[in-house]
Amino acid sequence: MEPVDIRLELLYHYPWLPSLKNKISHLSKEDPIKFIEKTFDNYNPEEVKARILSFFKAAFDNLE
Repeated sequence: MEPVDIRLELLYHYPWLPSLKNKISHLSKEDPIKFIEKTFDNYNPEEVKARILSFFKAAFDNLE
């Protein structure tokens, strides 16, 4: 498979893209609790909450 040239913000917005594995595969080896703690420590908790809610709302609404 050839490498895909894609902007990182697209990967974060559309996490199911296949090239996501190539960009941030190291995250799959991280302890989920530590990953969540680090995410909330490094980013505005309200923004994280809004993004998570947006992700689940889109999933429930079956949007892409």
